[in-house]
Amino acid sequence: MTKVVKLNEPLVLRCELSEVLLMSCECERINKEDQDFGPYELRYEPSVSETRIKDDSLWSDVKTQVFSLSDSGKKIFDILIVFRLEYRFTGKTPDEQELRYFEASTPVFQAWPYVRELVQNLAQRMQFNPPPLPLIKRKPVDATDVKLSAKKQIGRRVIKRVAVKK
Repeated sequence: MTKVVKLNEPLVLRCELSEVLLMSCECERINKEDQDFGPYELRYEPSVSETRIKDDSLWSDVKTQVFSLSDSGKKIFDILIVFRLEYRFTGKTPDEQELRYFEASTPVFQAWPYVRELVQNLAQRMQFNPPPLPLIKRKPVDATDVKLSAKKQIGRRVIKRVAVKK
């Protein structure tokens, strides 16, 4: 079956996610001796750090930092994850504006389930029981905004949680 591609169809409709790769993962339990840290905040900051195009493929590296802070402001643990999302696209090679719009509207959201699962698993292995990271809600992106940067932060969130160590 032949797929018909409209000439003005946006990149997000012409792309298909073909692979998700874990490129790097660093985690550290900062305060190893302190077992009674009380309530803490879980913060996360996802962003697209790089996007490249080659032939009919493009890939985006989605970098996410997740860390926790105690009430006194001390870091309890820190996790840095980079997932590479590889896509195949049809039709014309995207221009810079189309690529920036794609970066702001797609890779972070498609990587998020993998980030959530890995953070939950790593935190439990460090003997923490954090709440699952919530779903990310899409914010409208203006397709005419050519000032979007590949390093633009998609969102920053904070989750409050009381940790009880027995």
